[in-house]
Amino acid sequence: MNPSWMPAPFDYLRLSVTNRCQLSCTYCRPQHHAPPRRLLSARKLVALCEAMCVVAPIRKIRLSGGEPLLRPDLVELVAGLAKLPTKPEITLTTNGVLLEEVAEGLAAAGLSRINVHVDTADPTAYARWTAMPALDRVLRGLAAARAAGFRHTKINAVMTSALDASAVRRLLVLAGDNEAILRFIELMPMGLDGRAYERLFLPADLGLQRISEAADLTRADADASPHRRYLAALPDARRVMVEMITPMSRPFCASCSRVRLTCDGKLLPCLLSPVRMSVLGEDGSLPDLPALGGLLHRCASLKRRTMTGLCERMWAVGG
Repeated sequence: MNPSWMPAPFDYLRLSVTNRCQLSCTYCRPQHHAPPRRLLSARKLVALCEAMCVVAPIRKIRLSGGEPLLRPDLVELVAGLAKLPTKPEITLTTNGVLLEEVAEGLAAAGLSRINVHVDTADPTAYARWTAMPALDRVLRGLAAARAAGFRHTKINAVMTSALDASAVRRLLVLAGDNEAILRFIELMPMGLDGRAYERLFLPADLGLQRISEAADLTRADADASPHRRYLAALPDARRVMVEMITPMSRPFCASCSRVRLTCDGKLLPCLLSPVRMSVLGEDGSLPDLPALGGLLHRCASLKRRTMTGLCERMWAVGG
């Protein structure tokens, strides 16, 4: 069999639909560094994703950014992806600031699930960390997502050295109130200088100790799982699922089945890779299927070799 026609070893596509974001988070700060990229149209992105689904067994497409809700044709894009013949699951990661306005439209277009990024549930701390006093808008967005029918929503919180028991309790209550899963994610060294990263980084084991100070935890999965899961007991007897995502202290590169595509049509083997592989021709044309298959296989061959260097900021590649 021609290798370019063999299924590529990816089943999960992370699609960054914009590199713009209205927040300026302490460990990211896109407002200071975000020259806008030329976005591929929704129609071209759908066509490219459809072709990728032919040459790879892609079961899931996650839309990210930047902040994907800043893209005015996002609902159109979701609707197009939801109609792909291979029927991949379409999910979204957002900061939630604009979610209230579009949750119903996204649900109607065929979006399956949402992850909302909330590092802190304290309004003052949120404004300090993001440079925008918008936590109330995020909370309304979470409520709108529930009203629109979204279930199994995940709240993503990057762990930093500022995490303490009080912050954990607030996040657990926020997750409980929204029937959401709470995910604590280790900070990755992207766009931070060494001293800043050392100051902010909190390893998962130490983070778990601080979470345990805020709630009783019960292990909810096998030790072999790459992402540790726990049930946290709230004072009102509710239970919140807590996940620990550990890319730095307990990396899961060997089992990673993701490929990443930027808003301007570049393939990335992984977040920490300096490799950018252009998918489109110089005239903007889509590749034929054998060429695309070969490109994905080449991307796979580079995936395990590029995990050491620092890279551009998270918002630019769709963390």
